[in-house]
Amino acid sequence: MITEFFKPATIEEALQLKSTYPEALYMAGGSWINSSRSATDPEVVISLSGLGLNFIHQEGAFLSIGATTTLQDIADHSLTPDFLRTCLKQFRNRNIRNQATLAGMIATKNPAFSSLTALIAANAEVETPSQKITVEDYITTPQDGLISTILIPLNPRVCARKHSVTARGVSLVSVAAGFSDQGIRLVVAQDGGKIERLKDFEKKFDASMPKDRDNLSNQIKNAVVSFDDYRTSGAFKKYIAGVMLADCLIQAAEGV
Repeated sequence: MITEFFKPATIEEALQLKSTYPEALYMAGGSWINSSRSATDPEVVISLSGLGLNFIHQEGAFLSIGATTTLQDIADHSLTPDFLRTCLKQFRNRNIRNQATLAGMIATKNPAFSSLTALIAANAEVETPSQKITVEDYITTPQDGLISTILIPLNPRVCARKHSVTARGVSLVSVAAGFSDQGIRLVVAQDGGKIERLKDFEKKFDASMPKDRDNLSNQIKNAVVSFDDYRTSGAFKKYIAGVMLADCLIQAAEGV
C-alpha cells in the first residue's frame, strides 16, 4: 500500500528522494504498479509527472521519447517506426495505453511485454542521469536508474511477432529480428521466463541468409530453451518461437 507519494519538480530532486528512500519506486504512468499482475507493493512512490519528460521528437537518426510519454501518444506519432507502432497497438486497450509508458515497460523488465523484444532487436537505447545504455543491457543486467529518455533508430529493419491468448493480451512468447550495420539481432521472450538474445545463432546469418522458412524454424526451435507452465508446454513455445522468428528473419532481411 502506498503511504508516501512524492512529486519532484526536477530530476535532481527525484534522485535525492530515491537516495533518501532507497525502497521507493519511480512511477511514470502507474499502470504496472497498480496492476494485479505486478508483484510490487510499494509504500513510497516517486512520480515522474512533474519532470517535463512528456515529449517525442527527432534527434538525428533517432526518435527521442520522454519517460512519461504514453504508449498511445507514441503509437499515434507520425515518426514512430512501424514495428513499434504495431507492437503498441496490440497492447491491451486504449485506456491502458493512455496511461502506460514505454519507459515503465522497460523498467519492469517483464518478458510478457512484446515491445521489449522489438526494442532490443532495434538496438534502442535509454538515457539515465548517469549514462546512456542499450535497452538490452538495462533489462538484462542489474540496472534500476531513472529512465529519462528512450532513443529508437528511425529506420530500423525490424520485424516483431507475439503469441498471446487474445490479440491484445500480454505475450506468452514474443520474438523480434533486427538488421543493422552492426549485424543481426534475434530476440526471444517467454512470459514467466526471460528475455534473451540468440547470440550464438546470430553468428550463422547475415542479410543474404537463405530464406528456407522451415529450415530456419527448426534451427531456431532447437536453439530456444523453454519450459512447461499451466498455460502450455515448453515444446509448443519452442515451436511457435521458431515459426514466428523464421518469418521475422526473412521479412527483416528483405527490409519489408
